[in-house]
Formats: sequence, C-alpha cells, structure tokens
Amino acid sequence: KQLNSSNKSEFTSYINNRTMDNGTILYYAVDKAIDEISTTQLPQNLKNVAIVTFTDGLDVGSMRMDNIEDLYEDKDAYLNAVSDKIKNTKVKGVDIMSYSIGIKGDDVGSGEDRTTQFRNNLEKIASTPDNAMEVKDMAEVKEKFDEITEQLFTYSYSQTIELSTVE
Repeated sequence: KQLNSSNKSEFTSYINNRTMDNGTILYYAVDKAIDEISTTQLPQNLKNVAIVTFTDGLDVGSMRMDNIEDLYEDKDAYLNAVSDKIKNTKVKGVDIMSYSIGIKGDDVGSGEDRTTQFRNNLEKIASTPDNAMEVKDMAEVKEKFDEITEQLFTYSYSQTIELSTVE
C-alpha cells in the first residue's frame, strides 16, 4: 500500500494492533513482498519503494512454502537469495529500501547462536545494516515505524534543485 499523509495514521494503527505469535515465515514473506511490489500498478514518478518487515522470531516455515525446498539447498541459501533480491531489484527504476524491526520471541530465547541468527536475519532482510533494528517491546516497534514513515514521507517530498552559472 502506498504511504501518504492521509493514510499514515492507518499504517500506525495497523502496527499498534500487532501481537507476537508462533510460527515465522520470514524469508518467504519478504520474497513475496518484493514480487508483489514489482508487479503492482504504481505511479510512474515513484520517489521511493520500501518494505518494512516486523518479526518476533527465527524463520521456521519458509522452506515449506511453494516448494521452496526444491529451489534452495537450505534456509541460509534462501535467506541469501532474498537478501540479493532486495539489493538487486528495482521497481520502476527505484531501489528498494528494506527495513526490518525485530523483537526476540520465545523461539529465539537467550542462546547466543539463536540470537546471532536472529540478528543476521534482521540484517539480511534490510537493504542496509542501519535499516535493521532490534527492539525490546511493541512500543519500540511503533517508535521505529513512526521514524521510518517520517523518513519515507520526508524523502518523498524532497526536491532537487540544479543550478548553473552563466559566464
């Protein structure tokens, strides 16, 4: 859905009503989001294209979706393919800005290996490391989402002025 000044509160309300749940199909969701924005009828004069992903855990089901296991050797291969797709896909000539916001859920726990995987997932599904954010609670999710929407909204309405001098 396209973000604009009249529907920003709708996006915020959607985020406020999210809750943590079991079963994360993270890689597949991002993969399909890229496909969706690549095939959606969009204005010709796009200023930015963004995907904002919220997660509370590790990917547990992407390999079982749409025969993905036939396409990729393992979850790491699929994650790397999705990461490459984020970085290499353009929508109407515009790079995708991908953001990830994650809260460590019960499946991540406090183990170092699982925490490392969780953070790696956040970074891989973000277009830059700065766009990957680990938060502690839903209030922080809302705060980060508000920052992202404000940044995208501001970026969309910035102007470029070209000056030249005449001798």
